[in-house]
Amino acid sequence: MAIRNTILGGVDFTSTTEATYTDFNDTFDASYVLSGRNPLIQTGLNSIRQMIDRDAPVSAGKIDAFSEAYIDAGGRKNTTTIGGSTDATFSTDKYTTTTSTVSYIKHTIPTGLFVSSVNSVMGVPFYEDFEAGDTVTYRLYNGTTDTGYLNSNTLHSVTSFTEMPRFIMVKLVPKPSSPTAAYPSINGFYLNATRV
Repeated sequence: MAIRNTILGGVDFTSTTEATYTDFNDTFDASYVLSGRNPLIQTGLNSIRQMIDRDAPVSAGKIDAFSEAYIDAGGRKNTTTIGGSTDATFSTDKYTTTTSTVSYIKHTIPTGLFVSSVNSVMGVPFYEDFEAGDTVTYRLYNGTTDTGYLNSNTLHSVTSFTEMPRFIMVKLVPKPSSPTAAYPSINGFYLNATRV
C-alpha cells in the first residue's frame, strides 16, 4: 500500500497489483514509481529537488547535466525563455499546458555545459500534475543539429552535434481525449548527456 503525500494531496493506493505512475496523482508517489526504472531518472529528480530548495551546481566531465527548477518564470538558473517560444503557462512553481493544448518550454543551455560530441541523452521532467495519456517530450538542438522530439525518462542515442547544443525545448502534451485543464504540469526539467 502506498500512502498519499498529504502535503501535495493524492490518494491512497490499496491495490495488490503492481503500482504504476498512473495509480498516483501526486508528485512524490509518481516520481517514486518512475525512479525505480533507471538510476538516471532518480539522479534527475534529485537534482531538480535540490534546485527547488537552493542553487545547485551542474556537472562537467564525461557525463554532463542540465537542470532547471521553476521557482519563478525564468527558473532557478534563468534558462527559461519567457514568452516567444515558451507558450506554456507559469503558475507559482510549475509550467502547465495552456488551455489544455500542446505547450512548450524553451531553455537556453549555458555556454560550455555540453560539447558537440554528445552521443546519448535522457530528459527527466519533475511532474506536478499528470494523468494517464499525458506525455512530456523534449528536443535538444542548435543552429545546425536537432534530435527531434524524444520521449522523457528513456535513454536515447543521438548523432553527434556539429557544434555545442544550445537549446532544450520541452513539449507538454495533454491526453488526447477529455484532458484535465492545465495537465500535464512540471516543476522542473533535467537533461543528462554523455559524450564520445
